[in-house]
Amino acid sequence: MMIVIGTKTTVGDFKVDGMFVDGSQVATISATAPPNPPEPQAGKDIELHHDSTGSQLSWVFVDRPLTDAEQVTQLEAQNAQMLLALVEGGLM
Repeated sequence: MMIVIGTKTTVGDFKVDGMFVDGSQVATISATAPPNPPEPQAGKDIELHHDSTGSQLSWVFVDRPLTDAEQVTQLEAQNAQMLLALVEGGLM
């Protein structure tokens, strides 16, 4: 579990003062976080990263295995594309 300690600066923005993982402080930073994370994507987790050379925070997509529901959705989309190609090609 990660706990992020920060101060609200404006609507949707906050200044991160420190991050704690399992009770241990792992970082003390001074940065303004992006207001909103990007939209979720299949097979991706979203993580908040800090640029160690400055005070920039950014959202980063990290690969992960597809969930069962994401796999089904992906296969359904592929099947629909193949069916459309067959119909357009006059094979059905």
